[in-house]
Amino acid sequence: MVAAGGRCKEPDMMTKSPITAYRLPVKNEEGFVLVVALLALLIVTVIGVISLSTSTTEVMIAGNARLYEINFSGAESGLELSDPAIRFIVYNQPANQTECTNYSAIVNSCSNLGTELRTGPAFNSDSCRTNTNLQLTNFGGSMDVTVDIDRMSASHLAGSSIEFASGYEGIGMGAGGGGTQVYYRVNSVSRDTSNLGSESILGGIYRYVAY
Repeated sequence: MVAAGGRCKEPDMMTKSPITAYRLPVKNEEGFVLVVALLALLIVTVIGVISLSTSTTEVMIAGNARLYEINFSGAESGLELSDPAIRFIVYNQPANQTECTNYSAIVNSCSNLGTELRTGPAFNSDSCRTNTNLQLTNFGGSMDVTVDIDRMSASHLAGSSIEFASGYEGIGMGAGGGGTQVYYRVNSVSRDTSNLGSESILGGIYRYVAY
């Protein structure tokens, strides 16, 4: 730019152009806080439902574990009671319930069981569900325990006089007449008498030795 007198004049860099300000329209934000609150409530609700479901599952697991322990204890008690019952009945040979003394409360028929244990056929048709030999009612307050005892086999003891045709050889105590071993199969079932309908079944082999 040429000024008066022939001198050049630098443009004024500080000169500002007028700026027109425009106001942007603001959108309506009503309801935003409500949406955030609903989302937070939904998250909290989901966490609560998951926690409640986990607690319920843990309670059910604990209840099932307790029920299993009670059932198992009942079935195990049936096996343990069969040991002295077999020894008493085979040795004493009771003819009726009165002669069965302390075992009359758990043995259904002492005379029938005695015959079955001494001379009965191997693996007869009765079971721990039908025609049972031993029975415990209200075990643990809500369990019924039933036991079936089956005669399996009988044989002479190895080392007895009958086995070796000589007296007092081997492990046959009092081997002058020889020893006999009889194997019995014992099955015990513990059933829950409430509406749960659970049960445990245990089996074992009992060896009775007579001289």
